[in-house]
Amino acid sequence: MDKKIFILLAFVIVLLAGVVFFKFWKVEKPEVTIKDGLVVLSPQENEEVTSPLKIRGYVNGGGWAAFEGQAGWVELKAEQGGVAQVLGTALLTATGEWMTQIVNFETTLSFNPKLAIGDLTLQFHNENPSGSPENERSLVLPIKVSGQETMMVNVYFSKNDSGTDCGVVYPFQRVISKTQAVAAAALTELFKGPTDIETAQGFFTSITPGVKINSLVIEGETAKVDFSEELGFNAGGSCKIVAIRSQIDQTLKQFPTVKYVFISINGESELILQP
Repeated sequence: MDKKIFILLAFVIVLLAGVVFFKFWKVEKPEVTIKDGLVVLSPQENEEVTSPLKIRGYVNGGGWAAFEGQAGWVELKAEQGGVAQVLGTALLTATGEWMTQIVNFETTLSFNPKLAIGDLTLQFHNENPSGSPENERSLVLPIKVSGQETMMVNVYFSKNDSGTDCGVVYPFQRVISKTQAVAAAALTELFKGPTDIETAQGFFTSITPGVKINSLVIEGETAKVDFSEELGFNAGGSCKIVAIRSQIDQTLKQFPTVKYVFISINGESELILQP
């Protein structure tokens, strides 16, 4: 083969190989989330994740730096109807020398997937030894939880303009993790009270915060539910008692199998929720 032709063919082959490599590198190079001096390599924005969640990246100035082996911290938040819940937190641990400009970090964040309802975000916070607000940095990264099944339930609240009928309550939908204990899950959502938006619209709950379910049994068409003592706190006045009973009754009676509701507090049913 002529030497010039051989050189030309070799050049073409190298050129084609370079194009293929460049194209492959562009496709396979992972996307990153960057804010100032924080780079999150994984997970990526809107990526579906599971628990435990491995998080990695690096800090590189701009208010983001490591201190005593930590490059900040991260929390997983779930927000629904204006109410945010922290599902888990973890420290961003430096994986090498931390007294450098660029510091790699890794961490593992564990959470309960059943609580991962609504808008999910990872919120990164910088290491701020001074504690000064002006030195605080943050980054919000939306994510999704893989394979999470949900269902809808109603909860019931009173409204300021309900007039003299204290038993009038209004339904609001809540998204919960799919469960067989749906009645207990609905009551748990009821005890969280109205969202900020619902409160601004004049809706409220008469149930004291901190109430827990001791037991819930459905026998025939009757739901027998025993609550902790908090249900009786600040429950004076006939109107408030009627509202409390109505909120619980309607939340349980949304299920076709429940036509009657029997309420007790720590096993006592006599003289509870009396005016």
